[in-house]
Amino acid sequence: MEGSGVFCFSFFFCLSSPFLCGMVRALSNKAKQHLASSDREKRLNDAVSAYRSAKLQGSPVTYRALEDRFDIPYRIIQWHVGKHNKTVSQAAEEWSRLSHVESQVVLDNALHLAERGVALMAKDFARRASAIIKARDGPDAKPLGHNWAHRFLTRNLDQVSMYWGSCINSKRGRAINPIANGDYWDVMEKLIVGKIKSWRMYGMDEIDCMLGYAPCRRVAGPPGQKIQHDQADGNWEMVTVVNTICADGTYLKPIVVYKGKNFLIRWTEQENPIEVLFMAFHSMSILEN
Repeated sequence: MEGSGVFCFSFFFCLSSPFLCGMVRALSNKAKQHLASSDREKRLNDAVSAYRSAKLQGSPVTYRALEDRFDIPYRIIQWHVGKHNKTVSQAAEEWSRLSHVESQVVLDNALHLAERGVALMAKDFARRASAIIKARDGPDAKPLGHNWAHRFLTRNLDQVSMYWGSCINSKRGRAINPIANGDYWDVMEKLIVGKIKSWRMYGMDEIDCMLGYAPCRRVAGPPGQKIQHDQADGNWEMVTVVNTICADGTYLKPIVVYKGKNFLIRWTEQENPIEVLFMAFHSMSILEN
């Protein structure tokens, strides 16, 4: 195979889910309040546990010392130690319509579906919870509140987040899974390792570009306006750019493919510092196939 002079094109896949991966976003006020409350509750539990543990060991610690250590007012620590009051999370779990195990089942199911590209909306959480409650308590069980799903997601920010979904073709979504990905790389390893040199392996990809696309720019305008319009061509004509890179780090010259029966000289009358090659096809379906 090494002497055949035939290029081996390798197509690489990525398993990252568009529903679980994304840019870091600012939290909502409700989410910030929940995180702050959870952190304060954890420090309160640690302070109460430290007081009781020290008392059992015969070396009691003062409430003032615990206040300085855990940043919780000493009167609140004293009150919880004496009254054995429930924390916010303990009370919420007691009044919750779902048990901890049932809630975890709903969360695990949502994350599993998200990995497959079939992400749930907030109302879908309520539907699944309602099905569990009716199966447990009967069809006459009290329905969930209107904002139950939002509160449920807020309480479980450490396990699940909400995103604006990025659309993916169903066929690609079903093809991108751990089993198919593992089988692909097993086959590639058998074909490549020790048989094909790196300088004979190339990865190729193509991307469509809209000629009239206008990026969002910082532009000047009169003061006091809410928005400043910026005119653009608006041409929806598409061109295809094909790039090919070798496993040894080198690359072939990119190819720009225009749709047309004839090749126009004006296509090449532009700056071309990387010596891009130009082609023309009367039908772009040739590349898609």
